[in-house]
Amino acid sequence: MISTGWRIVEGQWIRSDRTTDWGGWGEASFCPVGAYATGLEVKYEEIGRGDDTAINGIALQCAYGSGQPVYHSPRSKEGHWGNWKKCRCSNDAIDRVRAFRLCVQQPQGIKPDDMSAYGLYYHCGISGQKTCVLENRKVKDGICSDWISCPGKYKRICGLRTQVEDRQWSGDDTALNNVDFYCCVKDW
Repeated sequence: MISTGWRIVEGQWIRSDRTTDWGGWGEASFCPVGAYATGLEVKYEEIGRGDDTAINGIALQCAYGSGQPVYHSPRSKEGHWGNWKKCRCSNDAIDRVRAFRLCVQQPQGIKPDDMSAYGLYYHCGISGQKTCVLENRKVKDGICSDWISCPGKYKRICGLRTQVEDRQWSGDDTALNNVDFYCCVKDW
């Protein structure tokens, strides 16, 4: 259980594989009680422009059971580069994000350019598997996790927290390294 600021919400965290571990964790952020993720937003810097960072942030698009959208996108820590891209499940008010796969470049050693997270898939309860961002043709030593799903009675993603490396200035930047999503029970 976790307190969202409004009340305690029963749920469970699911987490990305820890392929890389650069940076600090941001604060957890949640959809309002009774609302769940109907899509994701990804802050993304295109690969191939020098010191690549790819995924710099992830946010949730939330809606209530009635389909009424929430006009605030919960987000945690984010990097400095890229633009936001919206990725929705569908127009169905009850189609919710239930699982994800994060694609991460394995550490490249001292000399090469590390970037960490570069791809994100998500799975919706009704419309199925979707790709939000993925540029694997340009990634050396990339690996995508297996599907990581909300467990048991916790069927809907309603919160998140992200691990992001701060700007290195004269060093190699990676931005987003890991994401944890909070899965909630249906309470409407």
